[in-house]
Amino acid sequence: MTHPSRKAAPANDGPLFFTLKSAAALCDVSVDVLQEAVKAGRLRGKRTGTNGGGLYLFSRAQLEAWFEDLVDA
Repeated sequence: MTHPSRKAAPANDGPLFFTLKSAAALCDVSVDVLQEAVKAGRLRGKRTGTNGGGLYLFSRAQLEAWFEDLVDA
């Protein structure tokens, strides 16, 4: 039985964050496509390092928002 003030943890739907490489694989696009989207400000993520270094990390929600903003074919 769960304490009334505590909510059950959400089900594990996969990774919490994606690197450029794993995000590209998930979205079935190249890393270059995602890098261009980041540079253009169309895809937001987090940077693990300082002064321009480190990895980009993206949440599933950020990737879904980017996808929804793409032009329909």
